Amino acid sequence: SNMPRFPGEYEIIECNLYSPHKPGGGFIDLRQTFSTLSIYESLFSPTLTMDIRILDGTGLAEFMPIIGEETLSLKIKTANLQNLEEVNIGEPSGPPGSEVEKPGPFKDSTNSGLLSLKFNICKMSDKDEKDAQRGITSYTLHGVSEEYIVNLKTKVQRTTINTRTGEPQKISTVVRSLFREYFRWSSVPRKKIFIEPTKNLTNLVIPNLTPFKTFDFLAARAVSAGQHAVGATFLFYETVTGFFFISIETLFGVVWYPKRTTPFLPRCAAICAGPVSLATT
Repeated sequence: SNMPRFPGEYEIIECNLYSPHKPGGGFIDLRQTFSTLSIYESLFSPTLTMDIRILDGTGLAEFMPIIGEETLSLKIKTANLQNLEEVNIGEPSGPPGSEVEKPGPFKDSTNSGLLSLKFNICKMSDKDEKDAQRGITSYTLHGVSEEYIVNLKTKVQRTTINTRTGEPQKISTVVRSLFREYFRWSSVPRKKIFIEPTKNLTNLVIPNLTPFKTFDFLAARAVSAGQHAVGATFLFYETVTGFFFISIETLFGVVWYPKRTTPFLPRCAAICAGPVSLATT
């Protein structure tokens, strides 16, 4: 098999810490400096989170200095992982208003084996100076997706009615429009959003919420266009492949493969040393 067989079958191609305050500009390569790196996904969190344990023997925290305005750029390759996009098992997408005949992964939503992620550093914790006499200090840097910071700076005040036609819109259309408006240029390369079509029209006023709170507000009122999903059980969350606005029924739907039936359950994957919580595809 060409699939990874053991934990640790990965290669960290890039682990660079950027800071606008670094003397001379540029970045610090952390590949030989960290002891653990963890990336977390959750169905109940709108963005990825990350923490990295640093063994600092050069006074990095004071030299840069690290003050919460840094960015960590990661590129991680999983050994021998095949690109699963070759498997055509149906996807919950299509023209506006179309029904979903069978649930399945969105196109381009499966892990291709190469992760390219950026995190804004937001916190330093667990500083340990027990080895300071040997010139080594250890601490943990915590990071969030860049979109989290953009979200905190933005408020949504508008109606969900189409301003051109004056007609109510489907919630999935509203979500796509808002995401493109507020997060289209928040990261490079631009992140994708995978949206399950909804069937109910909505005429709501969004009451001065952040974009992420707005997506949760709309998720609580969305009904899937798919025949397999009958409840208002939508979630908005981020995985290593992008953002999702999708129903729980689709996550736990059944996908028909040739000669066998397999539940479409959230896929888990370990990326690197340390605990990793990856909850969905």
